Amino acid sequence: MGLVKNASITTGTQIVGIVLSLAASIVLARGLGPLGLGQYVIIIFIVGLSSNLLSLGIENANVYFRGKKTYSVSQLFGNSLLWTAGLSLIFFVLAALVMRWQVALDFFALKAINLQLIWLAVAAMPLLLLLRYNTNILLGEEKIWQYNWVTLAQTIAQMVILVIFWVVSGLSLTAAIWSYVLSMLVPVILGIIFLNQTEKLRPTVSREIFKNSWRYGIVAHIASISQFLNYRLDTFILAIFSSPVAVGFYNIAVGMAERLWIVSSAPTTLMFPKAAAGVEAETVNLTARLGRQVIILSVIGGLVMAALAYPVIVIFYGREFLPALGPLVVLLPGIVLLGFGRVVGAHLFGSGKPHYGAKISLIALALTVILDLALIPWIGIMGAAIASTIAYGVHGLLMTRAFVKEHPEVGFGDLLLPRKADFMIYGMYWRRYILKRADK
Repeated sequence: MGLVKNASITTGTQIVGIVLSLAASIVLARGLGPLGLGQYVIIIFIVGLSSNLLSLGIENANVYFRGKKTYSVSQLFGNSLLWTAGLSLIFFVLAALVMRWQVALDFFALKAINLQLIWLAVAAMPLLLLLRYNTNILLGEEKIWQYNWVTLAQTIAQMVILVIFWVVSGLSLTAAIWSYVLSMLVPVILGIIFLNQTEKLRPTVSREIFKNSWRYGIVAHIASISQFLNYRLDTFILAIFSSPVAVGFYNIAVGMAERLWIVSSAPTTLMFPKAAAGVEAETVNLTARLGRQVIILSVIGGLVMAALAYPVIVIFYGREFLPALGPLVVLLPGIVLLGFGRVVGAHLFGSGKPHYGAKISLIALALTVILDLALIPWIGIMGAAIASTIAYGVHGLLMTRAFVKEHPEVGFGDLLLPRKADFMIYGMYWRRYILKRADK
C-alpha cells in the first residue's frame, strides 16, 4: 500500500477520532461540569503518566524491530506480554505504597477525589501497556488500516459507554472512570485479532529480544516520556497550584488546540516505519516535502481555529467554559511549530537515531518546568499556556536543527519555508476534482 493511500487512511481515521474525542469531551464537560471534569482529568493524567513512565519504550522497539524485520510478530508479541505482566506487577506494588503516603492522601483529599476511583483507573494499567505494545507491532508491520482501526476503537467504545451511562443513570465521575477502563478492552482484543491475522500467533520469549528491546526502547523512552511530560506536566502543576475547576478549563483549551496536530499526525505515524525500512536519501527528501505541507496546513488551521474558538466553546461546551478561550489562542503558535518537529523527529527515530529526541525532549521539559513554576502561581491557566507554547516552539526548532545536522544537504529553508510548488499541489488536486465532477 502506497504512502499517499496510507496517509489518506490515517488522516481519515484521525479525523473521525477527533470528532468522536470532541464529542466525548463535550459529553464529559456537560455531564460533569468544570469541577467534575477537572477531577476526571487529574485521575486520567495520573494513570496516563504512569503508563508512559512504565512502558520503557518497548512500543518504539516494536516498530523499529518489526520495520527492520529483525523479529517476527509472534516473537515481539510474546516479548510484549512478558513486559506487560512484569511492569504491571511493579506498578501495582508502587501504587499501593504511594496510596499510603500522606502527601498523596492530602492531595486527593484537597481535590475532593475518592481514592476508590484512583484504584479503578489503576486497574486499567495492563490493558494500557498491552495496547501500546500491540498497536506498534502493527505499525512496524505497516498494517496501517488495522493500526488505525485499533486506535479508533478505544474512542468509539468510550463514547458509546459514556452515552449509555448518561441515558440510563446520568453521568457521574464514577461512570466516567468506568467508561475509560472498559473502553480499553475493545482495542486490546481487536489488536490481538489483527496480529493473529498477520501471523498465526505463537508467543515466544527470549533473552535476546528482551535485552535488545530494552536497549533500543530505553533511549527512545527518554524522548517519549520527556515529550509526554512536556505535553502534560503543565496540567499536573496547575492542579497543584489551582483548583480542579481551573484544570477543567485548561483541559478544554489543550484538547481543542491539540486537534491541530491532525495535520502532522499521519506524516509522523507513517514516517517512523518508512524511515526504518526505506532508503535514506529518499526518506530525507520525503520528510522535507511533508514538513513544508505540515507548516502550510497547520498555519491555516491555526488561524481558522482562533477565529472560530469563541462560538465553538459557547455552543458546544457552554459559556461557563469561556475561560478556556485565552489559553487556547496562546497555545496555537507552539502547536504549529511542534507539529513540524514531530515529522522530522519521526524520521530521526526511524533511522535509528533516537538520542536526538531524548536530548531535545529533556531540554524542552526543563524549560516547561521552569516556566510553569514561574508563571502558573502568578497568572494561572494563562501561565500554563504561555509556558507550553514556548517549550513547544523550542522543541520543534531544536528537532529541525538536529535533522539539518544529520543531513546537511537539507537546509532550514528547505524544511520550514514553503515553495511555490508546494502550493501548486493544491491547484492540481482541485483541477482533478473539477474534471472528475465534469465527467459525471
